[in-house]
Amino acid sequence: MTLRDHPPANSELPTTAAGEASAPSNKPFALPERLRGLVPNYLNTCTTQIATLRTLVASGDFDAIRVVGHNLKGSGTSFGLPRVTEIGAKLEAGAAAAKGDEFPELIEQLAEAVAEGEQMVRSW
Repeated sequence: MTLRDHPPANSELPTTAAGEASAPSNKPFALPERLRGLVPNYLNTCTTQIATLRTLVASGDFDAIRVVGHNLKGSGTSFGLPRVTEIGAKLEAGAAAAKGDEFPELIEQLAEAVAEGEQMVRSW
């Protein structure tokens, strides 16, 4: 598949009645068939990142937490998981501010979002 084979940006994201891309919701959204095969590997990566985040939180490595959060922020919606994007943004912001009070709860929310993604895959 070449770049020309891909639809224009945002064409596969949920849209409002006016046709604009809608804000991320907490629920996974349907992905085109050609992208579905990528999701299980992405979910496995997220599961690994959850374990990594727990270790990083225990060690107080805010720089590494920021990087993991940034990567999640940039990838979740691409795989039909806007909640992963939202949680990644919160992890990144918390790490940048060196405020880790919310990290344990955010990691649990991330685990829930991954479980929702796994349920989405099973429903296909």
